[in-house]
Amino acid sequence: MNEKYRVAWYIDSTYQVLDRETDEQLYQGSLSDCEAWIRLQEGGYF
Repeated sequence: MNEKYRVAWYIDSTYQVLDRETDEQLYQGSLSDCEAWIRLQEGGYF
């Protein structure tokens, strides 16, 4: 499996989606929001 993203805790109940290669922050939100964002990206909706 080729993983492009990683999710990291940011503060309180906020997480961020980071690019695995560059550590660039791509999205920030709740854990479920981050999961949904990744699914949308991988599904080609963005």
